[in-house]
Amino acid sequence: VLGEVQQAGKAIYGRSIGTSGKAGVFENTSTTNADTALFVRNAGYGSAGYFTVSNSTNGNSIVEVSSAAQGDGIYSELTNTGTFAHANFRAYNQSLGGYAFYGQTERGNACYLYNTGATNNSYVLDTKTAGLGTVGNFTIANAANANYILQGTTNGLGGGLNLSLTHASGNGTGINVVHSGTGNGLFVAAKKGRAASFSNTDGTNTNNVLEATSIGTNHAAHVEINNVTNSTSALNVTTNGTGRGVQSTISNVNSSAAAVYGSSSGANGIQGIASTTGVSGQTT
Repeated sequence: VLGEVQQAGKAIYGRSIGTSGKAGVFENTSTTNADTALFVRNAGYGSAGYFTVSNSTNGNSIVEVSSAAQGDGIYSELTNTGTFAHANFRAYNQSLGGYAFYGQTERGNACYLYNTGATNNSYVLDTKTAGLGTVGNFTIANAANANYILQGTTNGLGGGLNLSLTHASGNGTGINVVHSGTGNGLFVAAKKGRAASFSNTDGTNTNNVLEATSIGTNHAAHVEINNVTNSTSALNVTTNGTGRGVQSTISNVNSSAAAVYGSSSGANGIQGIASTTGVSGQTT
């Protein structure tokens, strides 16, 4: 069958007007035939193919693909190397609660994104929202799953995680961790650098750089050196201001504990060195 048209119209037109039946069927019945069952080429400016469902009550897919073979379900390749903002797959969904892309698998990865260019400085994944929801949501729905919700690994020279909150009036938390179990809310281990660094970069900021609060029965903060050859202080406090170096306040009037207590298995318990008064104590 050869269909050819020079002006507006259809070279081949198939129509099914009954309650069943297909308007067109292309089938390759030979198991040794390596050719394509359907080949479409467009040398013009329109799309190579267009599929539409005009029945608003139709709950089926516009295009359905099924394969018992070992290859990909859908393969797309764009060979134009120009700097065009085109996409191999572009989806636009206007329905409420739907998905532009939905991937589901029982064994493999639901989605795999890979940048193969060693000089490519673009993002592997770039997500953006102009709405009111979060940019990304990750959930583990298996109570027996002992893995992390989100895991990242790099062998490069850059950092692991970089967050920027650019709204000058924003009062949201940069990183918020809520843990209902007995594990650590935050655990940081560094081999050579600092395990953590907290800095206030605004000279007019009156907030504390670091706060630790506990409603439990143990310390609010615990500092320990676990190296017998370390001769430095377990806690080092330095200020070039006019305030106290360390201040301890017990607000419970019924407490008989000391505001500052020093215990040492060595020579000195508490030692103070100053130009005027090394240690000063007062009782009221």
